[in-house]
Amino acid sequence: MLIGLLWGLIEYIVAAIAGASLYKEKADLRCHRSLAIINCSQLVTLAGPTRPRIEAEMSDLSIINDGALFVHDSRIEKVGTRGTRLAHSLIRHTAVVDAGGRVVLPGFVDAHAHPVFASARVDEFEERARGATYQEIAARGGGIQSAVNRTRAASLDELVVSGKRYANWFLRGGTTTVEAKSGYGSLARRRSENSAGN
Repeated sequence: MLIGLLWGLIEYIVAAIAGASLYKEKADLRCHRSLAIINCSQLVTLAGPTRPRIEAEMSDLSIINDGALFVHDSRIEKVGTRGTRLAHSLIRHTAVVDAGGRVVLPGFVDAHAHPVFASARVDEFEERARGATYQEIAARGGGIQSAVNRTRAASLDELVVSGKRYANWFLRGGTTTVEAKSGYGSLARRRSENSAGN
C-alpha cells in the first residue's frame, strides 16, 4: 500500500483530478487532516515490491477498478473499491473529493530536469528538425553555451519567476517530484563574485 506521501503531493493530485476549480478551494483542503477521494474509475496504487520492479512486474500496476482512497495526516491509510465503503474510516472534518470517474494515480517523477534557465531553445529545435547540426547552430551563436550565457546574465528575480512558471508546468502535467539541476552554475559564480567583491 502507498504510504508516506506528502500533503502537497496529495493536494496536486486532487487538483489534477478535480480540475482547475479546485485551485480556488485548495486553501479549504489544508484545514483538513483527512482526505477521501471517491468515485475513481481506476485507482492506480502501484502496490507491490519495495524494490525496483523487474520483468513481468513492470506491467503490474495494482489497479483498483471503481476505487477510493482515504488519507489521514498526509499518509494514505486505506485504499479499496467504492463498494468497500471506506466510510468507517471517515472522521470528522474529512475533505471529500469526487474524482468524477477519472483515473487517479501517483504523480510522475522527472529524474533529470533544468527548470531554472533564461532562454528556451525552441528556435534551435526547429532548426534541428530541418536538418541543422548542433555544430552549425553553435557556430551561429546558438546551442547550449548560449543558453548558459543567458542564464548566467539573468537576474535572480528573473530566474525565480521563470522557475516558478516551469514548476507549475510540471504540476499541470502530473509531475510532482523533480530532481532539479542547477541554473548552469550561475549561483556558484554569483556567490564567488559576491565574496570577491567584499
